[in-house]
Amino acid sequence: MNTITRAPALRSSAETKRLKTTVFRYGIGVGAFALTMFVAGILRYLAISIDLTIIVVGALICAAWYGGRDPGVLVAILFEHCRRGTPRFRYCPVNMYILLCSWPR
Repeated sequence: MNTITRAPALRSSAETKRLKTTVFRYGIGVGAFALTMFVAGILRYLAISIDLTIIVVGALICAAWYGGRDPGVLVAILFEHCRRGTPRFRYCPVNMYILLCSWPR
């Protein structure tokens, strides 16, 4: 008898849904961080000197509220890495490059 076998699915629908949810959650965190860096860069370019604490706290709250605890912690770690490279919180592309190169593989 000639039986036709189907190739197994790469991922089940539950695994695909969980992956999409995880990517969305961490995307919110990274997006909040990127938006904050973009706003800080624009303000620096326009020579507007304001305290960015409220923007950073807002990004942390947004990431933790909509993404969950782990994306909130990721955003906090990203902000801490940026803060360590400069005396004050400022947009610095060199710090972003160092952060991306030092990220654990």
